[in-house]
Amino acid sequence: MPPTPIDRLPKTRAVPVTLGLLVALATLPAGFVLDDVLMRVRLADVETPWGPSPWWDLYTFAHPDVNAALRNAGAHPWWSDLSAKMTFYRPLSAATHVVDFTVWPDQPLAHHVHTLLWYALAVFSAATVFRRLQPSRAALAALLFAAAASHPMITAWTSARNTLIAFVFACGMVLLHTAGRRLWALALLPLGLLAGEAMLASGDAARPRRTLVLSSCLADSTLTRVDDHTVGIRSESGWLDRDPPRTYTQPFTLPKEGETVAVPGVMPF
Repeated sequence: MPPTPIDRLPKTRAVPVTLGLLVALATLPAGFVLDDVLMRVRLADVETPWGPSPWWDLYTFAHPDVNAALRNAGAHPWWSDLSAKMTFYRPLSAATHVVDFTVWPDQPLAHHVHTLLWYALAVFSAATVFRRLQPSRAALAALLFAAAASHPMITAWTSARNTLIAFVFACGMVLLHTAGRRLWALALLPLGLLAGEAMLASGDAARPRRTLVLSSCLADSTLTRVDDHTVGIRSESGWLDRDPPRTYTQPFTLPKEGETVAVPGVMPF
């Protein structure tokens, strides 16, 4: 049977990595955007509505302890729910931003180059997983992954680097599991969770059942409470948490009409 066009694709992982970097190069001039700016302010030696907080707490965007101050400072809309919570425990990812803002505080280009290195590693890891799981289609899958239209948003938004780091750990977990090294795969789970909760997407690889139970226990203990600081989401429609879902709003009275309505909101800033 003659080879198909897919069979003629280069098998080396350097090709999708190079393609991914070429696609992401356009994001290098993006500068600091959205959460990048918030992180820059929090790590600067200035007074902020967040008050004193540990370095690993960079991914706290709303919490009942600081919501009033954030709303008064204009970081949250005036109709926001003061009980809202949007706190993520991502100390490993936060550490990479602490290093960036310490070494290159005013050079966003360096931050983006750092993120591109993680993206190159993510593409390489994905290509390795494809090769392991589906060798005959691995080359095509790796190229499609490298050129995915949604990926430049992650490289342009440097504070989203946590997704890339967690993805690399997740790929490592899948590779170790499929190689029969299940305990080593399990060991990567808490490390990936320190990068971001996206690591939980690799939970299906944690089989047999006893490994899945251990993975669930580790994930639950990591994400529930750290240093008496509750993490998770409440009153924010962009994510789901154990708490009953509510809209990030509270009723207010229109000054002229006199009727009570709820202003819809998605993000607290």
